Amino acid sequence: MPAKFRNNTSIIVSDQGIFRLYFGIVICFSTILIKNNSPLEYIPILVFVLLYSAFKKRGKSKLGKVFIPEILVYILSYFILILIFQNKYKYIVDYTFLIIGLGSGFTYYISEKLKKGSKKFPNFFQNYLEPIILFTTMFLLLIFSIYYFKLDLKSIREFSIINFLIPFEISIIITLIPEMLKIELESFILPFLFSYLIYILFINSSNLIILNFSIGMFFALMTAVISFYYKLLTFRGSIAQFVIAVFIFGLGGVKWTIPILAFFVLSSILSKIRKKINRDVDNFFEKSEIRDNSQVLANGGFGAALMMLYQIFPSELLYYVYVSSLAAVCADTWATEIGTLWKTKTINILNLKTIDQGRSGGISSIGMFGAILGAFIIPISSLSWINWNYFNFILIVTISGVLGSIIDSVLGASLQSQFKCRICGKITERENHCNQSSIRYKGLTWIDNDIVNFITSIAGGIFFIPVKSLFRV
Repeated sequence: MPAKFRNNTSIIVSDQGIFRLYFGIVICFSTILIKNNSPLEYIPILVFVLLYSAFKKRGKSKLGKVFIPEILVYILSYFILILIFQNKYKYIVDYTFLIIGLGSGFTYYISEKLKKGSKKFPNFFQNYLEPIILFTTMFLLLIFSIYYFKLDLKSIREFSIINFLIPFEISIIITLIPEMLKIELESFILPFLFSYLIYILFINSSNLIILNFSIGMFFALMTAVISFYYKLLTFRGSIAQFVIAVFIFGLGGVKWTIPILAFFVLSSILSKIRKKINRDVDNFFEKSEIRDNSQVLANGGFGAALMMLYQIFPSELLYYVYVSSLAAVCADTWATEIGTLWKTKTINILNLKTIDQGRSGGISSIGMFGAILGAFIIPISSLSWINWNYFNFILIVTISGVLGSIIDSVLGASLQSQFKCRICGKITERENHCNQSSIRYKGLTWIDNDIVNFITSIAGGIFFIPVKSLFRV
């Protein structure tokens, strides 16, 4: 992928493409040779992985340390998908890995040939060479598959434009996934999203689903462009928002869209207001005022996963958990923004000692008011789709959201990584402060603010269940 978006070296990306190509072919051949879906089908895959891993460790030991985990994650996604789809829809899994393998392999081969050629391309094409080739390859493969593999289009079969629209939309999403995820996450999530889209848009499809998904993609694009134009999100943040919004807008409809729009729009406005009043606390925060892809995924990734699960298992409980999840991230965001509007006493949530305003794990009375108000806004935005007592619903979701934000503060005060500035001595989330590298102060290396926010969203959603039980609703 383009160097400006990916931190991976070209050799890792090339090996990734080669591995996926080989892996897809091995899976399909094992399926053809062994037709009874017995455990013997997995033997060629395991042998291939062992041989490939041995080759990597022998030939490129440094590369193996980086690339072998990506292989194992990719393999793990295959076995989990086999368990999910089982025998009835196992062909979707085989098809997924074959198409991803062919797409990745062809992308690497064609891009390398073009790079080595004497012809020079415009800067735009050079910067986006691999995404353009990946999209084109995936689109052509999907078009070919409709006719060759005869994927079941059910009632939409008579509309020929659908035969091009669905592959076009899937190809866009699959092409953008690598731009918003690290390589290990990409290898785990990409097969799941591809299989899910094949199942929803081909196997379990209808005219209404296709229409809503297409409309949702259009509005997702509009929100992403507007967010990037007004500097609410970085470019990669806009890509992440677009992908999440496609699933929530396109499959969830207005019911699932309004709550997350309420969170994003109102929180962005509040953040802009706070920065005009008190910008000093930004020195403590890890990220700038423009949200990136990690922040978007941390706040909306769990909600998108719940909505996708809802399409397969339509339980209203999933929607309530979704709303509570958004209430938690909104409560956490508003606690920070409102709590730092003015200078106020801030204490550590664990030891109750006074700390600098804006530091992770700190709480204040006005910050708690902000958390309650933020959690309250989300259930209000979803009342039109609630069929039980409004007061109980608002109370339960608000409490769940506030509890989720408290979990955020506890993690911020204990496990989240924090650093001490060598120059000013302040404790901050930033690895670099005052133009100098900071000293690690406390916390776990891999737990940053984005991880904490993601845990917060999950915690807020889970809290809905016990809180609802306490009220015996």
